Amino acid sequence: MGALIRIYAVVGLVGLVVGCGELAAAVDVAPALVTLRGQLVGAVPAERAHGVAGAVDLRVGLVWADDLDRDAFCIDHGRNPLLSLLPPGRGGRGGGPDAEVVLTAAADVGCADSFRFVPSRVAASAAIPAKPGASFSLELPYLPAADDLWGMGFDRVVYGSVVVWDDVDGSGTLEIIRAKIFGRPTDDGGEERGDDGDRRRRGEGTDSGAIFHPVVDPTDRDVVHGASFVTLAEPHTRVVFREGAFDTAPQYYPAPRCDPPPVGFSLMTVRGNPLAPTCEYQPLEGARIDVAVRPAAELESVACGLPRSVSGVPPSLQPVLPNGLATDCLRHFEWVDDPVLRARLEDEQDASCAISCVGQTEMAIADKRAACPGVLHFDLCADRKEGACADEEDAAGTLAELPWMDDRTTPHPDWWTCLP
Repeated sequence: MGALIRIYAVVGLVGLVVGCGELAAAVDVAPALVTLRGQLVGAVPAERAHGVAGAVDLRVGLVWADDLDRDAFCIDHGRNPLLSLLPPGRGGRGGGPDAEVVLTAAADVGCADSFRFVPSRVAASAAIPAKPGASFSLELPYLPAADDLWGMGFDRVVYGSVVVWDDVDGSGTLEIIRAKIFGRPTDDGGEERGDDGDRRRRGEGTDSGAIFHPVVDPTDRDVVHGASFVTLAEPHTRVVFREGAFDTAPQYYPAPRCDPPPVGFSLMTVRGNPLAPTCEYQPLEGARIDVAVRPAAELESVACGLPRSVSGVPPSLQPVLPNGLATDCLRHFEWVDDPVLRARLEDEQDASCAISCVGQTEMAIADKRAACPGVLHFDLCADRKEGACADEEDAAGTLAELPWMDDRTTPHPDWWTCLP
């Protein structure tokens, strides 16, 4: 009897293994939950950008959206494409058709459209002929991952843009350029693990280290030629997946006054005034989406991930950052005896760095060479528990009390250039 039981057990185990293999095979060839269909409108340039050799390797893909770019410095000092649509005197900085924004040097270089589509992950992609009117179909075999969805509990949503790009590096996917984050230095000369972005997505902030916005060789960068959703500030079409109730709390690419999207996959067309748009929904299965070809310079941000900004100057952000932008942009050259060489080094620094002071206790730095916009924002008063400096005397006291001060008799470090 025992032998028979063991035989049955072995047979059952073999069946389980075989069954698992069949299950794995079934997962690999899972049928599409929904198929996204559309066509290319317009002609893609025959030659690749930036003098890259070879024929255009065109691909189309569904790219899920990350959170909006909510950089505090850029919201206050950067571009606002909706400002002219606000009533005069509204919007903090004044609205109306004649409203103008005087950008600081750092904001001009480092602040993108705060309402732009920010890519998170490519959900699916396929090759597409580089000719006008080319049709495409994208099969989506899986639901969006939990990390792609925005909302609370089971009430979540994600939006996507259908993007067409030249796959310059031949990877088969759109390379999303992301800021690199370095951990705080440790006592033994090592480095703590830096923020990988997940904490930012969960709303826990980004305060664990230095940030470096990478410089990418243009000849290695994928070139976007079309996208159905580029910014909230213009009409667009987005792919939607919703589960549960519609949660408006995250303010995730809001469409004011529009009805919530239906549950499941749908196609959302947004038209009219971005502050009071009209929205139309249709089931994704059976719908067709047109992706218009546009100048590549207008679409560079579609491949730029969420910038990582720093507020405050914690001890980890001393004058020397590990491989960081501030090392180059805050360097002084008084130690160079040769005046010609010193002038050349200073000119090179001015050519690559944009530094702006907002009062005496705020500094913003942007790298003109960076592949994507991004700002290092140092707000000294933000380190204080009360949150701000009440006046100039309070500001001077803050500067004198900062923990990274080596010389307590000096009211500011040598690299801080925002004092008169």
